[in-house]
Formats: sequence, structure tokens, C-alpha cells
Amino acid sequence: MSPLTECSAIFTSRILNNKPPYIFEDGNQTRDFIHVKDVAKANLSALEHNKANYQAVNIGTGKLLTIKNLAET
Repeated sequence: MSPLTECSAIFTSRILNNKPPYIFEDGNQTRDFIHVKDVAKANLSALEHNKANYQAVNIGTGKLLTIKNLAET
């Protein structure tokens, strides 16, 4: 399960139960959250290009979001 899925599931469950999102530490931990459609597109692109053969490919947005900002959203 991805960090976004875990955070979102926990936050949503707490909010639905009239509780505030629970944040560990100071909430300033950052993550690069990416939509699953973008991951799928990147995987398809890697399959279509020979330079990606047998190589690890990192996929991300390059935009960091703190857990605190996610909870506020």
C-alpha cells in the first residue's frame, strides 16, 4: 500500500468518525505523491523505449507535500 493510500485511509476513517486526522511527529515529513494513472503511463512509456530495458525507473512528480499539508487538505 502506498503512503498516500495509508495516510488517506487513516485520515478519512478518523474524519468519518468525527475525529481529527492523527499526525505522527511534527507532520513535516515529505512525500512525492503521484496519481496511479501517471504511474501507469510511465510504465507503458518504459515498455516502449529500449533505453529502459532491465533498468530501475523512478517515477514521481518532483513536488513534495508534507503529511501536515495532506491532513489540512
